[in-house]
Amino acid sequence: MSESTETPPRAKPGRKAGRQRLVEASVMLGEAERDGLDALGQAEGRTRSDLIREAIRKTYGKRLKSNG
Repeated sequence: MSESTETPPRAKPGRKAGRQRLVEASVMLGEAERDGLDALGQAEGRTRSDLIREAIRKTYGKRLKSNG
């Protein structure tokens, strides 16, 4: 097998969750979606990013694990 010449996305220094490297991604939200995330985040003491990651894990988690 030949090695891939593609460079994997790089995590920003110091940004790790456990052993998993984080990569930066942009998500376009409508104002209502943003406001909803902000309200929930404030009520639960969590960030938008944390809420989005949780939603991705809950929605696609099993499929992501089987592809990895």
